[in-house]
Amino acid sequence: MGNFDDITIKVRDYKCIGSTPEGFDLIKPVNLIIGRNNSGKSTLLDIIGESIHQTSSFGSLGYKQRQPALVLSKCLSESDVKKVFREGVGGGGISGDHWRFGKQLVNGPITWEEFGSGTPSDRKLVAVGPPMDQLPTEISQKYGMELVQSIQWPITNLQFRRLRADRDIRPESEGDQINVQEDGRYLTTTFVKYINSSGLPSDLIEKQFLEELNRIVSPDLLFKRIIVQKHDNGEWEVFLEEEEKGPVPLTHTGSGLKTIILTLAFLIILPKSNDKPLSNYVFGFEELENNLHPAMLRRLLSYIRQKAEKEKCTFFITTHSSVVIDVFSTDPLAQIIHVTHDNTSSTVRAVQTYIDNRGILDDLDIRASDLLQSNGVVWVEGPSDRIYFNRWVQLFTGGKIREGTHYQCVFYGGRLLAHLSATSPEVELDNLVKIFRVNRNAIILFDSDLRTQDGELGATKTRVINEISEVGGYAWVTDGKEIENYIPMSALKEKYPGGPITTLKKNQNFPEYLNKLKSKEGDRFKRNKVLFAEEICPFIDLEGLKSTLDLNMRLEEVIRIIKRWNGLES
Repeated sequence: MGNFDDITIKVRDYKCIGSTPEGFDLIKPVNLIIGRNNSGKSTLLDIIGESIHQTSSFGSLGYKQRQPALVLSKCLSESDVKKVFREGVGGGGISGDHWRFGKQLVNGPITWEEFGSGTPSDRKLVAVGPPMDQLPTEISQKYGMELVQSIQWPITNLQFRRLRADRDIRPESEGDQINVQEDGRYLTTTFVKYINSSGLPSDLIEKQFLEELNRIVSPDLLFKRIIVQKHDNGEWEVFLEEEEKGPVPLTHTGSGLKTIILTLAFLIILPKSNDKPLSNYVFGFEELENNLHPAMLRRLLSYIRQKAEKEKCTFFITTHSSVVIDVFSTDPLAQIIHVTHDNTSSTVRAVQTYIDNRGILDDLDIRASDLLQSNGVVWVEGPSDRIYFNRWVQLFTGGKIREGTHYQCVFYGGRLLAHLSATSPEVELDNLVKIFRVNRNAIILFDSDLRTQDGELGATKTRVINEISEVGGYAWVTDGKEIENYIPMSALKEKYPGGPITTLKKNQNFPEYLNKLKSKEGDRFKRNKVLFAEEICPFIDLEGLKSTLDLNMRLEEVIRIIKRWNGLES
């Protein structure tokens, strides 16, 4: 099956994109496309559709009347090169055996332009890697063009399906259509066919679809049945039955719920109707956040991510939502693509730096903190604590509970703890930031900083523990001196193989411990705790955590609380 591995897809002179090629340097399972209105987000979805279908609507959509072109890059395979540079062949401007020269091109890049005809002879060479630069220009161009024209279309066996921002589900007259369109048309007739036709599996809608829908909308909603009914005018409509309300027609529900239903239709019904696995599909979803509550949106995004990971399908999602960005901002399966427009043409770049992220926030005009919309907040001292906490939760839940979907970590930064208060928002305390004013669901994790087992906590920590306990929150003081004292011995042995590993005592100074373990390692740790956390966490496993201090008990309690925040079963 064709896919997007090692392929760069860009376009030039197309719609709002000028002569400089813009697009995707790489493609991940989830690709977020963000930017202001009319910046060019939808154009990037067009590019994906054009590249998959190998057809072009370029003709009338050129930028300033110029001829548009897809600009594709890939790494040359051995079979690609052998089509042009054959073993035992000489001459033609190349000294010696052609294959001996050509094999140097294997795994090197080649870039070319496609003009939408699907005919290799219409392609144009842009660049090819060394050693072609050693040849005279005319000969290099000749063999480069032969390479370009011999390459098979690199993206095959994929289907692109788009769900547009302008979408709806309406009553429809019965027909033979079971192919849901990008604006929501034929969703009703598709349901009618599956539920009422003997040749189609009604369980796909009445059981599987219903279960998946309830996974996303609960605990806010819970539907007992999906049914279809025919009105007096001959049109059919989909009804969702609730325990208290009975059957409710979709025309009486909000557009957010319709978005969820259409998204599920693309992911559940389309593959079944076309008898293709989800891995054959690439989806372009526009502004899923429209009229969806942030909590429900997070559950929908979590569902999409699970599909991307498990079923190996690919998603391109245009969005204005900070919620969407937060859910995927640190996800290795996702990337954020930022589109800007300078009143002349569009520019596209992948977000990788803090400066880029500031640009996103400016474009989205974000002022209110997204923490107010989170299901719950976990207060940690700094970024290294967040890395450990997320790793622990991942291991204890098998990845089912994730930051950005089920909770949000917030840094309070050591000395800033003195400025925090966990009292009820109604209690006025001058100059203190009230944790529950930010979010009523809160866990706070801080180091004990105790050098001996019989030491006493500082006054500030004691105050916060008492305050947060009184209002139903959860305070976690590390059993050891610092959070690093929770690192299992098994992880330390993995990170420092062959070293004289001694037992890490719970009140031991961690930098001093590392210096004894390896010369100046503790000094390196103090310079960059985040880097150390990123390096050690892959060695931390579940078995090691469960046998380390009070971690097992603490994490069971914390996960139970986070599940309660999210309405999940304990």
